[in-house]
Amino acid sequence: MSIRKIKFKSKAELWFPTVIWETELDNESKVEINSEILNYLDPYLKNKKLSQSNIIISETNMHEDKKTKNLNHFLNRAVFEYLKFFNLEHHDFFISGCWANVSRTNFVHYNHSHQNNFISGVYYVQTTKDKSDQIHFNDPREQNKVLLPQPSKQTKFNTTGAVCKAKSGVAYLFPSWLRHEVPVNTSNDERISIAFNAMFKDFGKMTPPGFASSKLD
Repeated sequence: MSIRKIKFKSKAELWFPTVIWETELDNESKVEINSEILNYLDPYLKNKKLSQSNIIISETNMHEDKKTKNLNHFLNRAVFEYLKFFNLEHHDFFISGCWANVSRTNFVHYNHSHQNNFISGVYYVQTTKDKSDQIHFNDPREQNKVLLPQPSKQTKFNTTGAVCKAKSGVAYLFPSWLRHEVPVNTSNDERISIAFNAMFKDFGKMTPPGFASSKLD
């Protein structure tokens, strides 16, 4: 007895995606903002006490400095576009922290996340030419690591992590809970990046409990 020819259609629907948002400045804007950042960092880079350190971290309110007005404007615009993608642009937000990282030879940013924020991001000012010219994001789904069959081809839909190329003038925005890391700097060059966080101004009012309060007569 022959098997009846079965006809069907299939399609994939993507739900619960983790979005890594990429924003790239045009060359003129990149030169202007990078010059602004390097001017801000000049006292740090010339500090003799920091000359032997393999990491320099600036103050965390860098965006509020009068030297970084264009950087602050760019970060706010980037956050707004990110929220707009999720239809959340109608909520007021603020940059809750912004700081520069100057990573030197042998420094590594270990796996971490940014607590008590909604959005986090990194902007690249100066990169190196080794394997540390990237940022790694870990798959947040723990269950995805229980079974790991070898795929015939590696794609975004079967991987357990994402690797994004670090490039001067490029910013990546992502959910603050998403764990990420940067490989060890094996070059003799300095990698300069700006890390930042953003949070809603009135988080308590925009996220009310999903139940009504009880009233006693």
